[in-house]
Amino acid sequence: MKAIGAENQRTKKEIDAEWAAFLASSHPIKLCITNANSGSAYAMIKAACSGEVFGADTEVSLCLLGSDSDLETLAGTEMEAFDLALPLLRKIHITSDPHEAFNDCSVIVIFDEVVKNEEEERELWLRRNAEHFINYAKIINDASKPDVRVIIAGDGPLNFIASMMVKNAPRVPRQNIVACPRQFENEVKATLAQKLGVNSAGIVNTIIWGNINGSHIIDIEGARVHGYDGAIWGPPSFSIPVQEMIHDKKWLETEFYEVVAKHKVSVETMLNHPKSMSQGAAVATLLNHWWTGSPEGHVFSLGILSEGAFDIPEGLVFSCPVNFSCPGYWTVVQDSTLSPENQEKIRSIIKEIQSDEQVIYPKAEEKLEETVPQEDNAQENLENEKIFGEESLEKIKEEKEEKEEEKSEEKDKSSRPHWVFLSVINTLGIF
Repeated sequence: MKAIGAENQRTKKEIDAEWAAFLASSHPIKLCITNANSGSAYAMIKAACSGEVFGADTEVSLCLLGSDSDLETLAGTEMEAFDLALPLLRKIHITSDPHEAFNDCSVIVIFDEVVKNEEEERELWLRRNAEHFINYAKIINDASKPDVRVIIAGDGPLNFIASMMVKNAPRVPRQNIVACPRQFENEVKATLAQKLGVNSAGIVNTIIWGNINGSHIIDIEGARVHGYDGAIWGPPSFSIPVQEMIHDKKWLETEFYEVVAKHKVSVETMLNHPKSMSQGAAVATLLNHWWTGSPEGHVFSLGILSEGAFDIPEGLVFSCPVNFSCPGYWTVVQDSTLSPENQEKIRSIIKEIQSDEQVIYPKAEEKLEETVPQEDNAQENLENEKIFGEESLEKIKEEKEEKEEEKSEEKDKSSRPHWVFLSVINTLGIF
């Protein structure tokens, strides 16, 4: 018996050593999903851990972040996920602590939503959003990997949230924090596909411009359809402009936009719960394209921090056309064209987004400063200090002073050429 016991012990040590070597050779990516008890989070777990998102050779360490009251339900989600027997799912960690959840993350998907109370003013709602997501941004900045990718999805003010997070996570590359318009984009494709009698996957290159859950433009100027049962056929890569195939121009100019606007509400009314399967799939597909690249020639929408393309002010989060390339890059599609009408609409949307941002980052106006006493702004400064902290608030003030100095210098420079010109004329003896 002693000999058998000794042999079992040796065998166990060998197995433990083999397992330890396997773990050492494996480097799973850490994916964190917030508001993990939501239907959207639940819907994307299988895709994220089965190879559909990160590739067939990439293992995943999954972290589910929820509130304290969600932990028991998330324990059930963990058990069910392991019941799927996914070979790439290394482990699952459940927590209600964002510091723990975001630590060493490679990818973070944010499904959090700060629900707007009935009759609550938009400004107060935006402030509550800012406080919640700035806290997330600061934790991500300190705890996650420097190249972490953050996707913000859901029904909240996504452009505003992305902007707040970019401004408060300076360690994270600003192109790595994006807002997800993919679900809305897919709803547009589904509406067009139904009209044409094709699979919605056959509709490509629809673009959502602007404020994702606010004012936006649905752009189908470059949209194309694959697999249309028409007079002209071709290989799978063959496509036809959508607008040429929809002969009912009146529908395209009026009813189409009404159907898209009501689509989400109509589906949720029939379901008796929020859309979650399509939201989870939309985020999973976006993440797959961001990680492995999108189909060649296809254009998608993405809420990004503008660098000045299409005359969108630099530093403003705006949904624009992009394509994705491996490994992990997106690029703005610069040759997209806008009609004069859409250009005018974009200018209006820019003002809307700027108005939201100015709730937290007020744009100083010289006239206002001259007439409003400093003490009148004490309450607003106190509220901002609660959100940003004293150090960040001081930084905002310094940036404001620097801009004022730059304006003053520009005024000085603008007057110099006139006097130089007169000086040259006098030297030549003209006067």
